Amino acid sequence: GNYTWDLVNKKLVWTEELYRIYGLDPAAEEISNEEAGAYNHPDDIVHIRSQIRQAIAQLDSFDFYYRIISKDGKEKILHARGEILVDSKDNKPYKIVGTVQDVTEKQTLIRNLKRNEQLYKQAQALAHLGNWSWHIQTNQIEWTDELYRIYGLDPAVEPISYSKYLSLIH
Repeated sequence: GNYTWDLVNKKLVWTEELYRIYGLDPAAEEISNEEAGAYNHPDDIVHIRSQIRQAIAQLDSFDFYYRIISKDGKEKILHARGEILVDSKDNKPYKIVGTVQDVTEKQTLIRNLKRNEQLYKQAQALAHLGNWSWHIQTNQIEWTDELYRIYGLDPAVEPISYSKYLSLIH
């Protein structure tokens, strides 16, 4: 959704999509900045205000993520992008225009993938078990961190190759 925030007249205008993201009815409700802010997740309020203040102070654009609690009580992760419009006469900000995208599903998938990767690495370390793959056509070998530990190698220092692997066999 898109929005325009008139800083001089303190008027906020949202597109229908932004109302939908927040779970609000655009026909029944006109929203103020204070009302919109009431949906911000309590843990993100300081972050949101800081990002906006910094953009206004530096007369710069912004790009950040934050959470809301929509009208129906669902937590959503949003991606905000915008820019500060400046009056050419006095070089003062007068308007913010921007977009907000609901990225809840994408961010949840990323968080779950990271969590699963962490659990996978933990399971490998506990079992002292590693994995590898060999791409025969390119002769590239990939080892998990645990396999490097098993062989006493540092993955950052010693990239593995097939010949290196063969040299490790007694």
